[in-house]
Amino acid sequence: MFLSRSALWCLRTSFLFGLTLAGWTGLEGQDLSEGAKQNALKWIDEHQGRIVELSDTIWKYAEPPFEEFQTYQLLTDELRKAGFKIQEHVVGMPTAFVASYSQGSGKPVIGIVAEYDALPGLSQRAAVPYKSPLVPGGPGHGCGHNLIGASSAAAAIAVKEAMVRAGVSGTIKFFGAPSEEEYIPKVYMADAGLFNDVDAALAWHPGSNFEARYGTNRALNSVKFVFTGKSRTEALKAVLKFQEKTGLERGVIRAGDLPTVEGTSAEIRAFVQEATRQEADQKVEELRALATKIASETGTEAQTHFIIGTYQRLTHEGLVRLVDRNMRLFAPVRYTAEELEFAKKIKASFPSTRGSEKLLPDQVLTPSHEIGGSNDNGDVSWITPFISFRGGAYVMGQPGHSWQNASIAASSIGHKAMLAMTKTLSVSALDLMTRQDLLAEVRKEFQEKTKGFVYRANIPKERNSLILLGKATSPQK
Repeated sequence: MFLSRSALWCLRTSFLFGLTLAGWTGLEGQDLSEGAKQNALKWIDEHQGRIVELSDTIWKYAEPPFEEFQTYQLLTDELRKAGFKIQEHVVGMPTAFVASYSQGSGKPVIGIVAEYDALPGLSQRAAVPYKSPLVPGGPGHGCGHNLIGASSAAAAIAVKEAMVRAGVSGTIKFFGAPSEEEYIPKVYMADAGLFNDVDAALAWHPGSNFEARYGTNRALNSVKFVFTGKSRTEALKAVLKFQEKTGLERGVIRAGDLPTVEGTSAEIRAFVQEATRQEADQKVEELRALATKIASETGTEAQTHFIIGTYQRLTHEGLVRLVDRNMRLFAPVRYTAEELEFAKKIKASFPSTRGSEKLLPDQVLTPSHEIGGSNDNGDVSWITPFISFRGGAYVMGQPGHSWQNASIAASSIGHKAMLAMTKTLSVSALDLMTRQDLLAEVRKEFQEKTKGFVYRANIPKERNSLILLGKATSPQK
């Protein structure tokens, strides 16, 4: 009898999973790891259709930052139906929430952190290899956050089901954080102490590789520089001179709302990224001084508005090793001939010099040491042991924040990566929940790395980042 390639892959995964579990029995702590993880994986396999449906529904909603109202309702309804208690509209944000399920002593507390906002201007039809907006100029999931939101909620529910069936004590918490692209929500959530009781936290993000990275993200300051003069033209000239002197090519310039309304100010908003918080703050002070100098030279006045600041992400090596080991049980995934042909067409839309010759990720990379971009996950990592790992949902070399991302995020390629990462999240969370020795090791590393550090959120004095962005809602402590 001959087995299909997919059947052989399932047998391989089951065999490796069994070996891993066999190597972890007999350790101190709750000796429930094997049964709990088997229950979680069984639940995910039985509900993979619903997980894909959740992801595609979020993708269709395509709600931009701070406007994820339908997605919020979808996820809170799903988690509430599964038995989670919902803490709604946390820190004053209408689309932020925390869902939790506790059993027994309620300890340890393991967190799964998710985001679900879309990006402006990236509306795109699903699973087509060419640019084709559903709504011209509309938002789209060009960062794959639909995959994250559905996968993370499903992993939390799978962990809960495993806890019930295997009799595991602990708490699983799902943190629903809107508008990751604005870098704001998790900073306010951290400042409000929402992560303080979490013993360890996990997250993932789509990428072009499967990898549990050692690398860190950079610290960031989101800042707006406003120049005011006798006329809009005068103010705009000052902004353009400031941009030229600073090299903030990607800064967003704005000078009023209507051409027929003559204003007197113009502004440039920028993300200032540096390796550490101290360096990011120092850079802003340098830019503030330069803005003052240019204002003096152009007969204008300059103001600097600090919107939000994030920390660089702290690497937790114990969590990297754990996730790397677990990810290899479920990744890389297998692709059909049709999926490979689709990926080939997507790749043809890139510049010829971009990326490797490979189409899709075919291995789990050895964890690397590299510095990436910025996000508000960094703040979480200084409060509790935290990891955000990569799931290979995209074509190799695919541009970030692109229509290509949006297209694949609602395709079978994206779905396969999402389901593999759902399993990686769930078994890693259960390892931390059921193995006291492992969690103690992770906590010890965290305490050593943060010795003497006191977390302070980098929030404007007005405590009103959203109003600084022209939003109606303001987060509260």
